[in-house]
Amino acid sequence: MIGSKLTKPGMGFLTIARDMGEKLEPGMKALADNAKFAMENGYVALEVAAFPREMGGTPRDFNGETINVDWALANLEEAVEGIKRIEGETGVVVEALCYCANQIGSKLDRDHTDKLIDLAIKAGIPNVVGFIGNVNAEIIAARAAGADTWSGDQRESYFRHQLRQRIAPMVKKANDGGVNYAAEPCSMRGALGSNDYSLSTNWFSNPGEIDIVLEEVPGITMWGDISHARNYRAQNQGDPVARVPVEKMFKKYGPIMVGIHLKDGEDNVEGMDKHWGVGNTFSDNTHTGDLWNAKAPGDGQVDFPHHERCAVKYAPKAMIRSVEMEDLDVKGRAGNETALKEVSKFYQPIIDARGVE
Repeated sequence: MIGSKLTKPGMGFLTIARDMGEKLEPGMKALADNAKFAMENGYVALEVAAFPREMGGTPRDFNGETINVDWALANLEEAVEGIKRIEGETGVVVEALCYCANQIGSKLDRDHTDKLIDLAIKAGIPNVVGFIGNVNAEIIAARAAGADTWSGDQRESYFRHQLRQRIAPMVKKANDGGVNYAAEPCSMRGALGSNDYSLSTNWFSNPGEIDIVLEEVPGITMWGDISHARNYRAQNQGDPVARVPVEKMFKKYGPIMVGIHLKDGEDNVEGMDKHWGVGNTFSDNTHTGDLWNAKAPGDGQVDFPHHERCAVKYAPKAMIRSVEMEDLDVKGRAGNETALKEVSKFYQPIIDARGVE
């Protein structure tokens, strides 16, 4: 497992919070701007967003290119020296590049991730954060072609095969270059393509799926996000604070975590009452199905002192606590900046306590 630029746990944030939808010019300005904001507000590291404004000629609604990887690779010396200069001037390190999409199911997404791995290797960035994704479209196409008798075992076998063919070489390339490929365990409930068999569309979001990936992809790591264990917890575990699944997740997978997202969540009680565990068929929020709400850390139901105690105990290689701001009540760049400032004030004392009861 590759190391971290940090020597002890510290605060960071995913820069999509400030750069989402912004018309950013390629170059180092956006990275410098985020590092300056981080320095001024108690953050010591960045998880740098690399979500293109368009891909394959198609404009994308979800975009934020704090770093434009095509520009960076075409202007490599300027990019590498710029990262070093920004880190030196601010003391804020680039801990990861982030692009979460359907890496297994889309060649465009894999090609983009491959470029990020190239840049991370050349710039000395220890982590590339992404997803596994799914092969739903391929299963649907196979069914349309007459393979509608595929059993669950056959679908799993196909997934395992494509992990070996598509994900494992990408991870090996990263590892050989001194970089972690860290998959986030986020379900992306229905958001990455339809599926007749499960609401999970990132097949790395529960222990059954995660264990398959770990068996087939040597060297892969995890960018932990325990809010997903809380939000998608098994119904037999009860406890809306979800200390049991949070600790189980850390205990089982903490040794392969190289970074941790900070995100909070709360049960959408009205949505659960109306739609039970299956979710709202007519909701526009495919991520939650109206069963839970993403919240800024400290505004939901996660017990973060317990979270940090578990991180210290079970995930010693994960140094960055990277805020991933998905709270729908937080709007616009100014709103995100205010929320990031509040999260820093909320969580840094928890880090300083270093897991003390």
